[in-house]
Amino acid sequence: MGAMLESTKEELDVRFEPPPVRLGGKVSISLSGGGYRAMLFHTGAIMRLIELGLFREGKLRRISSVSGGSILAGLLA
Repeated sequence: MGAMLESTKEELDVRFEPPPVRLGGKVSISLSGGGYRAMLFHTGAIMRLIELGLFREGKLRRISSVSGGSILAGLLA
């Protein structure tokens, strides 16, 4: 059992490198409602989009949102 734990630990140390993303045009995102939980979920999704370079490249054209998504949209604005 000790050997299984060691191999699992080694596998967890591997870092995920995202593949390069090539977006042809402008992008719009829609953030759904659901209150505070939706805002937390969308925060994680936006963080991932930032990692992929969506915001850095100026490709984001429009954000549409309701309820909890609007909390995050307001912070982004």
